[in-house]
Amino acid sequence: MAEVELELELDDTEYDFGEEVDVSFTVETDEDLSVRGVRVELVCNGSVVQTMKEEFPSIPRGENEYEFTLPVPRGRPTVNGGRWNVRGIVDIPLWPDKSVSKDIVVCEP
Repeated sequence: MAEVELELELDDTEYDFGEEVDVSFTVETDEDLSVRGVRVELVCNGSVVQTMKEEFPSIPRGENEYEFTLPVPRGRPTVNGGRWNVRGIVDIPLWPDKSVSKDIVVCEP
């Protein structure tokens, strides 16, 4: 199995309802990697509320960057002081998926 390193970069750490989270998801691997694709998820209170994905059969060796924009939906209750989570996932067939996550704060309107 290839060595895989993941990194998520976000444009900010605090958002209001209705704003967009710009996500840069970097996947670095030491050999070509068979995959179903990559996705990022916006998670609130353990539930996925937004998902964006790109599907393709492989990730080439080296550093690969994927850009996503996740809208923060209106009308979701904030929990834990407005703490939400952005998660980046590499979907690997017949193998445990690789993932990385970062916390964000969604402020009450």
